[in-house]
Amino acid sequence: MLHEQGRWNRTRVCNSDDQDVIGTDTSASASGTNKCIQPSVPTPEIRIWGGTWEAINMQAWLLQIILSELVGVPTSIETGSQDRNFNFYSSTNRFEYGDDTQVIPSVQVAYKLEGDCSRANDNATSEAYQACAHVVPEIWNDLVSIKEGKALLDNGLVEPPQANGIKGKEGWFITKHTVQDDPTLVSYFGLQGLDHDNRRRLAQIFKRPTTWQFYCTHISNNHCTNTSDTVAVRAPQDETEYDRMFVPGLYTGYFRPNEGCDNDIPIINNATNNNTTGMDLSNCTGHIADYPCLWTSSIAAQTHWLQIPLQSKGDEPGSRGYTYTQLQEIWRAANATRSNLIMHWWSPHALMQEFVGTDAEFQNVLLPTPTQECIEARHNDNIQRCSNNLTDRIGSPAAACDEQARSLLKVISTTVYNHLSNKNHPDLPPALASPAHDVLDRFTLSTEKVHQIFQYWRQEASLRQGVCRWAADNLDYLERFVTPTYPRVLVEGGNNNNTGLYYAALTLAIVAVVLSLVTAWQVHVRRHERAILYSQREFLYLLLSGLLLVSIGAILDAVPPTNGTCLASVWLVNLGMALQLVPHIIKIAAINTLTKAARRLRRVVLKQEALFKAVAAMCGLVVVFLILWTVLIPPQKVAQYELTSDLADDGFSTIVNVVYFCESSKDVFQYIAICGTLLLLLWASVLAVQNRNVRQDFNESQVLSILVYSHLIFTILRLVTFLVPRGTDALSGDTLDKVRSIIFSTDTIATIIIYFPSKLFASSIFASQENVNSRASSEFLRSSTGFQRRQSTFFARTDHGAEGRHESCNTNDPTSSAQRCECPNCGYVGEMRPLVITSQAEVSTVAPFVDSVASASAAARNLAMPSSQQSLPSVSFRNAEPESAMESVDEENAETNDAKKCEPEIADESKCKAEETQA
Repeated sequence: MLHEQGRWNRTRVCNSDDQDVIGTDTSASASGTNKCIQPSVPTPEIRIWGGTWEAINMQAWLLQIILSELVGVPTSIETGSQDRNFNFYSSTNRFEYGDDTQVIPSVQVAYKLEGDCSRANDNATSEAYQACAHVVPEIWNDLVSIKEGKALLDNGLVEPPQANGIKGKEGWFITKHTVQDDPTLVSYFGLQGLDHDNRRRLAQIFKRPTTWQFYCTHISNNHCTNTSDTVAVRAPQDETEYDRMFVPGLYTGYFRPNEGCDNDIPIINNATNNNTTGMDLSNCTGHIADYPCLWTSSIAAQTHWLQIPLQSKGDEPGSRGYTYTQLQEIWRAANATRSNLIMHWWSPHALMQEFVGTDAEFQNVLLPTPTQECIEARHNDNIQRCSNNLTDRIGSPAAACDEQARSLLKVISTTVYNHLSNKNHPDLPPALASPAHDVLDRFTLSTEKVHQIFQYWRQEASLRQGVCRWAADNLDYLERFVTPTYPRVLVEGGNNNNTGLYYAALTLAIVAVVLSLVTAWQVHVRRHERAILYSQREFLYLLLSGLLLVSIGAILDAVPPTNGTCLASVWLVNLGMALQLVPHIIKIAAINTLTKAARRLRRVVLKQEALFKAVAAMCGLVVVFLILWTVLIPPQKVAQYELTSDLADDGFSTIVNVVYFCESSKDVFQYIAICGTLLLLLWASVLAVQNRNVRQDFNESQVLSILVYSHLIFTILRLVTFLVPRGTDALSGDTLDKVRSIIFSTDTIATIIIYFPSKLFASSIFASQENVNSRASSEFLRSSTGFQRRQSTFFARTDHGAEGRHESCNTNDPTSSAQRCECPNCGYVGEMRPLVITSQAEVSTVAPFVDSVASASAAARNLAMPSSQQSLPSVSFRNAEPESAMESVDEENAETNDAKKCEPEIADESKCKAEETQA
C-alpha cells in the first residue's frame, strides 16, 4: 500500500488471505489497492499474532509491510479464529481483534508443523480451526512468570523473549480535570482511609458508569423515547448496543451514584453488645474501572491492603471488571460528560494519545514503589483473579505496590530460525533463505514512535491509514530492518546457456554422435573385408550401438534438463557403456578359449547364439539395475540457486540465477554404476593380458589395453564429478552435468579413434597382400605335391552334437564306409576321415595342429612375404548353423572358396592327386 502514497513503486507479495493476485507483473500499471504478486523466490509464509490491543496490532502491521513489500516474504495476521480477519491488506478493511486465549496454542502448533502453518487447517471447519503463529510482537509478562510460557521455553518451542523497544507501564489513571479539582487524588495518600467521610467523598467523586440499556430501562424518565433526553437520543436497538458505555451522537454515557452510601441500618457495638442506630458504610465505595479477570490486574490487592475505598462494579465475572471496548468507552463518556474517572490502564496506548492536551488527559496515580518482593508476591499461583471470593483475589500484603515500568518483549518461534530461514536447515539453499528471522529479530519500535503513530491515527480515518502514512513518511527507518540483498528475484537459467562450456559440451556430443554413425556406416560398407570379418562385425555393431547411446546421453546432459531427459540420460549412458564393454569382453574371452584349445590339438565348436546370449544376459542385468534405479530413486530435474551481486531492472531486487541439473535424492546408484564399469574394465584388463600370446591376426591385446586405459581415465573423471562438493558458483550442478557430457563425448571419440582405424584401413592392405600370397602358394604347391600328400591327413575330433546333417557328404563310397566327410556349410564335423589339402588356405588352416606341416606352411609364406606379415585366418561366427571354429573366411580368395565346398570322399590316392593338380 505504500505505492498509494506516491513514494513507493513496489507491489507486495501475496499471502494466504489474498484473492486478488496479478501473477508476477510488478509494473506500476499492475499495482492496485489490494493487488499482489506471487513471490519470485519461493519463501514460506510468516504468520504474526494479532492481539486485542492497538499497539501489538500496529506492530504486526508494520512487520507485515516490511516483510511483504520490502523483502518479499508472504505474511499474514493470525487472530486465533477462522472468522476473524485483521490482515493489513484486507480488501474490506476488516478490523477484528484476536483471541488472546489462543496465543500459546498457536505457537505450539507452529512448532508441531515445523513452521509450515499452511498445513494447520487443511480442510478444517471453523470449529476445528487451529491457530498457528510464528511471532508475537508484544507481550507484557515474562514467559517464565507464566506456567504455560515457561513450558514453551523449557521445551525449545520459542526463543528467549527479547525487548521490542517499547517501555510499558500499567497503573491507575485519573482524568486531568479531576486532579485539577482535587490534587490529593493523584496519590494513594489522598485516597487512603476507610472512615465514613473518605468513603462518602470517594463515592461522590468517582461515580459508577452506566450501560446504555440500564440507563434507558432504569434511569431515563421516558425510557429514551423522547428526543429531549440529553443523554440518549434513542434506546439501544439490539444486543450489540445494550452494553455500550458511549456511542457518539447517540449515547453520551451516564455516571450514577454508588449504592450503599445512604442506607440506615442497625450497627452492633461490639464493646457493649448493644444495638445502636447509625450508617453502615462498609459497602460505600467509590468506583474504579478494572480489567477483565483474564487480564493481569492487582486492583483487588492494592485497594484492600492500602485501605482505599474503591471498587470495580462491572459485569465481568470474578474481577467485576469491564471488557476492553467498555473501558475505552467509559473514558470517552467521562470526557463527554466531564465526569471524574479513575481506571486501571496501560501505556503506550492509542486511547491515552487520543486525549493528550484535553481535560480528560490521563494522569498516573502514584502508588507504593514496586519492589522485587512485591513483584514475586504477585506471581503467587495461589492468587485466583477470577474468583468470586475476595480472599482468593487479594493475596498477601506484599502485593500492594504499584506496577513496575517494563521493557515489552517479543516472542519468536524457533521454527523461524530452524526451518524457514536456512540458518540451521541444510535442505534450504542459501539463495532461497528467508530473511524473516533477521527482520523479526532486528525489528524494534520506540515508545515515542508508537505515540507518533497514534497521532497519525487521530489525523486519519482509521488506524490502518495512519500506519500506512507513517510507514511512507518513515520508510528510511523501516529499511534499517531489511537484510542486504533483499528482495530477491529469480532469473531462469541465468547466463549458463551462453557459456563456452555449454557450447563445448553440446558440440563434442554432436561430434561423437556423427562420428559413431559414420563409423557404423563404414563398417557396414566394408562388412565383407577380411579385417572386419576377423573382428566379428556383429560384435562391432554392438560396440558402435553402445557408443551411439552414450553420445546421445551426452547430448541430453548438455542441454537444459527435464525429468524425462534426466532419466533417459541415465539409461542411455549406462546401457551404452555395457554394450561397449560386454561384447568386447565376450569376444576376447572366446578367442582365448580357442587359442587354448588349439594348443591342445582340440577342435572347439563355438555357437554364435551362445555368445549373443551371454551378451544379452549381462546387458539384462544392467537393465534390471536401471529399472530399480528408476523405481526407487529416479534422477529428476533439480533446481540450484546462485545469488549474484547484480540488480534486476527494478533497481532494488537482487538477481538469483536458477539453473537446473539432474540428480537423484541419493547418489548410491551412481556409485554402483561406476563400480560396475570399473569391474568390467578390470575383467577386460585380465583378458587383454591373456590375449597377448595369440597369433597377430586375432591378437587385440595391445588395442584392448589402450582402450581399458582410456576408459579407466574417463570413468575416474566421471567419479570425481560426483565426489566434488556441489553448490558453489564454479561447480554448480549444471556445470557438472556439462562436464560429464564432455567426459562421455570424449570417451566415445577416443574409443572410435583407438579401435576402428586399424580395422577399416587394414582391409586394403590385406587385399593387396593376399594376391601376392596366392601366387607364391600356388608355385610352391606345384613343386611340393608329394610333400603335400604326406601331410594331408588331419583327423578331427568326432562331434555327435551336430544334429546329424550330411547333405553334401558322399556316404555311398564303399572305401569310406568307416569314415565320414566334413561338411562345413551344413555345420557338421563327421567321424574320423582324411582331409585333403588342396590349397595354401587349407595348409594355413591345418598347419597350427600338425608340427611338420607348420614348417612347410611357414616356408611357403616366407617365399612371398615378410615374416612380420605372416598370419593365420581368424575365427568366424556366422549366422547359419554352427561351423567349424577354425574355418577360413577369406571370401576374396578363390582357393578358400573352393575349400568351403563339401568334399566327397576320395577312393584312391591317384584320384586325389589328379584333383590336386587341377586345383
